[in-house]
Amino acid sequence: MIHTKKIMTAAAAAVMAAAMTSCVKADTVVEYEAEESVRYAQADKPTTSPATAAKPETTDTGTAVTTETPAADTVIHQLVHESAYINNFPLIYQDPELPTGCEITAAAMLLRYAGFEIDKKTLAVKYLPTLPSPSLHTGSDGRTYGADMEHYFIGDPTTSDGIICGVPAIMTALNGYLSDINADMKPKNISGSTPQDLYALVSSGTPVMVWVTVSMTERGAVYGWYRDDGIFMDWSHSDHGAVLIGYDEDTVTIADPIAGIIKCAKPKFERIFEQRGNKCLILESIIEGSAHK
Repeated sequence: MIHTKKIMTAAAAAVMAAAMTSCVKADTVVEYEAEESVRYAQADKPTTSPATAAKPETTDTGTAVTTETPAADTVIHQLVHESAYINNFPLIYQDPELPTGCEITAAAMLLRYAGFEIDKKTLAVKYLPTLPSPSLHTGSDGRTYGADMEHYFIGDPTTSDGIICGVPAIMTALNGYLSDINADMKPKNISGSTPQDLYALVSSGTPVMVWVTVSMTERGAVYGWYRDDGIFMDWSHSDHGAVLIGYDEDTVTIADPIAGIIKCAKPKFERIFEQRGNKCLILESIIEGSAHK
């Protein structure tokens, strides 16, 4: 049974379920009625694509010369092996304490791998920035506007009413915790990276938190609203946070806070990763400025 992560309210859930009986294009907002009698706008999603990143130029030995990821302002110089796997990676399940807290649970995995013993629920309750509801409203242009779910988790991750959050919200949580304990590590937003960039990091022993889907299933119906600055934000019931910990010629290995350690065909992972906007982050050393190994 696939975990339904994103349920806003009991009343809205019934309508959403009906809407999801057929697949809709990912560039379309599905209109449905929420409990507060506010309808999401049915409109075309802006056609802006994730920040593109130049693929690495390689030598005959397979060494990546340069790989630029503009959104993250980072350059990776590392050897990409044919396969890699991060051993002894600490799998943490989000249930039962965090039924909708997949992203913060994935972040807790990164911290545990780096040697920090922070509890996932403490990380969620004390450090994750949240907003209680989407705060939907209709603008003068007829569009539906709502809360910023990139910088905030919308809802409560300790309940089934939570929705989603983006990289900035998890960066805030990680920075807050690491600052409080005076750690010599920090998170780094590497969104915009290509799958090859991620494989290079895993090849060096660096796990990568990725925004994907539950159990790497195909992304379902897409819902959303506009932020006050006009940026469109979308989410789906299947949206999920997990950690990339391995790959080989044909598959990737994911530490999924619901499904456990799973394998997925590379093309499918790469497609879903792109659908989620190439969102990802790592932990790196403040002193060395290098990714955690």
